Amino acid sequence: MLEEAESGTIKKAKDAISKLQDKVKSLEAQLEAANNAKNILQNLFDTGVAKIGDQKDVETQSERNEKLIEELQTKKKELATIREKYDNKIFELNTKVQSVTSEKSKVELQLAKS
Repeated sequence: MLEEAESGTIKKAKDAISKLQDKVKSLEAQLEAANNAKNILQNLFDTGVAKIGDQKDVETQSERNEKLIEELQTKKKELATIREKYDNKIFELNTKVQSVTSEKSKVELQLAKS
C-alpha cells in the first residue's frame, strides 16, 4: 500500500516535471523565433529597407519577446519548485520505507526468537 502511494506520487511528480520541461522548451523555441523575427525587422529598419512606420513592428516584437521571457522565467521557477517538492517527497518516502523496513526486520527477528 505504501509502495502504491509512493509510485502514484512519484508518477504524478514526474508527469508534472515533464509537462513543465516541455512548456519551457516550447517557450524557448517561441522566444528564439520571436528574437529572430525582431532581428530581421530591426535589420530591415536599420538598412532603410523598412519605413519609419515599421518601427512599431519592431517595438511590438520586442514587447512580445519581453512577455515570452517573463513567462519562461515563471515556468522555470515553477519547475524548480516542483523539483524541490519532488525531491522532498522522495526523501520523505525513502525515510518511511527505511522505517517500515526496520520495523519489519525487528518483528521478523522477534518472531524468529519465539
